[in-house]
Amino acid sequence: MSKALFREALKKIRSAISPKRRFEASSSLLEFAKKLAASHTLILLFASFQNEIDTQAVNHYLAHKKMLALPRIENGSLSFYKVVDFEMETALNGWGIYEPKSDLCEKIPSHAITTILIPGLGFDRGRHRLGYGKGHYDRFLKMVPHAFSIGIGFQEQYLDQLPTEPHDAPLTQLALF
Repeated sequence: MSKALFREALKKIRSAISPKRRFEASSSLLEFAKKLAASHTLILLFASFQNEIDTQAVNHYLAHKKMLALPRIENGSLSFYKVVDFEMETALNGWGIYEPKSDLCEKIPSHAITTILIPGLGFDRGRHRLGYGKGHYDRFLKMVPHAFSIGIGFQEQYLDQLPTEPHDAPLTQLALF
């Protein structure tokens, strides 16, 4: 099956997750992030959109701790910014995703990112992820091979094997809730 067909199937699976499961998963993600924050100084996360696992509480927690970095798409690739006040320092982009306001946030060089929580449509036992097809995170992971990368999402997004290509970068760990 092609990546496009996997994406469509995984979108349907994710959209069928009940509100109760979504709440439980997001609560578990927050507890996971609190433990992670105890041993890391800066964590790159993302602002969830559509029916991804809800990262709002985690983003607020990490911002309050001054440990939050968020990606922003600039010139077709990811740039990273430290966010200390999620409400004031982010805005919706054209896709409906909250991104850091570049004029209010400190830009962080990609090599300074050492811990990343990464979204995906699906994840597999080889710690591969299937994203939305733009390749932003795969390109970034190739630039920072030292980074501790954790794919986060719902347990329902786990498959034994996803289609992969040579440019697909495996993650360090999966944390599916």
